[in-house]
Amino acid sequence: MIRFFLLFSIVIAFASCDSKSKQNNNNIDTINISNVEVIDSYAIDYLLKDSIRAIALETNDDFVIGEISHIKYHNEEILICDKMSEAVYLYDANTGKAITKIHYPGRGPEEYIEIADADIYNDMVIIFDYVGSKLLIYSKEGEFIKAISTQDIWGEEILVINNVLYVINPDSETNIGFYHFFKLNNDDTFTPISNFNERDYGWGIDRFSCSNNSDLLFVLPPSDTIMLLGKNGAIPAYKVDFGRLKFSDDILEGNSLDVLKLARDSEQTKGIEAIYQLGNNIAFKYTNSTDNFYAIYNPKDSGIVISKRLFAHEVEIDNTLRTTNGVLLFYYPAYNMTDYFPNSSNKPESFISLAKQVDKEANPVVFIGEFK
Repeated sequence: MIRFFLLFSIVIAFASCDSKSKQNNNNIDTINISNVEVIDSYAIDYLLKDSIRAIALETNDDFVIGEISHIKYHNEEILICDKMSEAVYLYDANTGKAITKIHYPGRGPEEYIEIADADIYNDMVIIFDYVGSKLLIYSKEGEFIKAISTQDIWGEEILVINNVLYVINPDSETNIGFYHFFKLNNDDTFTPISNFNERDYGWGIDRFSCSNNSDLLFVLPPSDTIMLLGKNGAIPAYKVDFGRLKFSDDILEGNSLDVLKLARDSEQTKGIEAIYQLGNNIAFKYTNSTDNFYAIYNPKDSGIVISKRLFAHEVEIDNTLRTTNGVLLFYYPAYNMTDYFPNSSNKPESFISLAKQVDKEANPVVFIGEFK
């Protein structure tokens, strides 16, 4: 059950200078969080241009979302992969009106066996079927255009940045070597980027995020290093100093099952588990056995704040949080809206009014906020 708490009415000052980053000899920013005081909740309203929008997605006989596996945002359109219906849905991000449903499960040349991920690419919808080893491209009206073989590579997700598509490979060997990213070229071939070692098996890429200026940041858990993917490959960009908050490298380099058992009962963390771009700020998530922690870092002044929960305009942001293409994106199932928002005096009136109108069986409500 999601519980809502009154958020701080003022922006809490960033941590003092002892937490500031320092440049090491390799020009990597070191973010020291070992002595930063953790607060219970934090509002990121000051990072947003305006108030966030709550969009109730249209529900009808053809558009019924069961379980969201991926949600994307491009140019005022919301794309959703639904695991239960094996379909991809496209919605208008301003009105919530349903636009297109793509539903072609099967083993034919225009069909997919399983939707690993989907995105909007060159004003088309692209679906990644890793079981069928192919990318399928459809028009926004749902018409099949072509398929691209991924037989020689491996991946589990795709990401489109500035109309460049990457296939993301967490931890597997491919026919052309050990690489985390494969860039799709204009001739439907792939260029491998960011190689890794066989000993890195089992951890993979947990989360990646693109900023307003199209930089791609990613993390290879368990890690204290944030990587930057550029034209010439991947390089370390930030190193987080957890101090005693993190398990030692000796433990982390041991058996992964043993690490998971230790993490289940310990107040220490394995390292960065997810990363987000909050406008010009970088945020990352880490956990211990009892809590989630969100650290927000400002590269301009090296300020840091760490909170157990994040809020945006009095709405708590949970694990559905995504940040991409300059927006904050998260969602709530309709039953959460109807159960909790109407009884919350501290929520914006527009959200409370919307919650009273939403049917419990309706599609999710998506929240969108544009970063400054």
